[in-house]
Amino acid sequence: NDPNKVLQEMILYRRSQNQSWEPLKILGPKNGSFKDSSLETESNIYEYKIESLNGCNEEVISNTHNSILLNGNSNEEIGEINLNWNPYSGWINEVARYEILRRLENTGEFEVIETVGNQVNSINMLNAAEGFKHELRIRSVSFNDQIYSYSNVLLFEFEHVIIIPNVFTPNNDGISDTFKIPKIELYE
Repeated sequence: NDPNKVLQEMILYRRSQNQSWEPLKILGPKNGSFKDSSLETESNIYEYKIESLNGCNEEVISNTHNSILLNGNSNEEIGEINLNWNPYSGWINEVARYEILRRLENTGEFEVIETVGNQVNSINMLNAAEGFKHELRIRSVSFNDQIYSYSNVLLFEFEHVIIIPNVFTPNNDGISDTFKIPKIELYE
């Protein structure tokens, strides 16, 4: 028996937090990937592991990996978005950093707008005035910058009601010295 022999059959297991492990899929050498769909990723954290036997019939178990659940809230009055998420775990070298990705309305791709360290799991941002619809997600990045794990997507919508001042006093007292319509650039 050869302990380094290629594993022929691997069983993928999944569980919701604090639940029992359930077999999900049998993976072989030719079908080693699997997309898990129809999950409630907006409200649950899922954990995954793979089990198999090596050439000596000894059990081999992978590290447990988990999904990232992103939660948040917003305050339009002060233009704030607050995000929090659970840490990702499972990689041998752990997470190097988390990137906050955003896609505004009428843009195609998510873009990195903030980067935080691997011990940070929340952020408060004052950027709500940059658009009407903000789609946000978290990307965990490995130390070699080659492996990623993504959270669910959160959508925040803002009205950005225009308030047009009816008075301005250009007397250099710092109050209403110029005529400016706040957030008008969003309507161009």
